[in-house]
Amino acid sequence: MEFTSASANKYLRRLQDEKDRLLRTEQEVSTYVLAEGEAAEPPAYDYGAVREKVAQIDGQARAIRHALHRFNMKTVLPELRTVRLSGDCSTLRR
Repeated sequence: MEFTSASANKYLRRLQDEKDRLLRTEQEVSTYVLAEGEAAEPPAYDYGAVREKVAQIDGQARAIRHALHRFNMKTVLPELRTVRLSGDCSTLRR
């Protein structure tokens, strides 16, 4: 996979959203209430599969963050005459 910095960050956000959704579902179905005399019908949920998916998401996110940090540590910009920073926007001139 090849990413730009922006697309890598979008992908990381998407992974985090997926992980949050899985954990929210787990929270919702982890307990349920039965009325007296009601037959137990637990929600369909596979704890092991969800934990495996969360671990997979964490591994992907870790690998992408590592690649981003590594790129940022090794990338050297050419010499610049003027660097003007304003807020979160930067302008670079040669």
